[in-house]
Amino acid sequence: MKYIVTGDTHGDMRRFKNYPYERDGNTAVIILGDAGVNYYLSPRDRKAKHALQDSGYIYYLVRGNHEARPEEVAGIELTNDLLVKNEVYCDPEFPAIRYLKDGGIYYFNDHKTLVIGGAYSVDKWYRLANGWIWHKNEQLTDEEKEKIYEEVKGQDFDFVFTHTCPYSWIPTDLFISGINQDTVDNSTELWLEDIKEATSRSEERFTRNAETDLV
Repeated sequence: MKYIVTGDTHGDMRRFKNYPYERDGNTAVIILGDAGVNYYLSPRDRKAKHALQDSGYIYYLVRGNHEARPEEVAGIELTNDLLVKNEVYCDPEFPAIRYLKDGGIYYFNDHKTLVIGGAYSVDKWYRLANGWIWHKNEQLTDEEKEKIYEEVKGQDFDFVFTHTCPYSWIPTDLFISGINQDTVDNSTELWLEDIKEATSRSEERFTRNAETDLV
């Protein structure tokens, strides 16, 4: 399989129309959160899903913050994916779109990979003030974090796919102007720092939200 890793699409799937890769079922795209296919939890999401389903690629989605958890989506089923050797969430109507579980361990061409989704929305209060959608369970709970940490500590991973990054890697140069950083909840990033330290080989191999070839 050929895997391509890319960042947020927020429902805009035009980039995939111009991809030069073969569309024969042997190419998969990994979107590192906020794909934009489970944002509204209504028929409005279907346009983005059809764009992915009809593109000719397989998609593996890490959960972002501006989208619902896949298990909350109507029609979603948990199924075993032999390509990545673990369970994924999938809607039978859109079999090319596969949602990776938070804390799941997957194998992309035998590259052992840990997946951790979610993050804090720095625009949370702006969204609430304007009546925009905000998913209240966008971050992992303390119980979920503890469970994942206990399961992965001491393990080696080739890659760690996340939507946000460890605290020491926060790209301060990309901060949105006008947001008081004192109001931002960095608990996920601080916890990812613990994950980075607990998974020795993974320290320099967390993925960034930039497009790149995995293999």
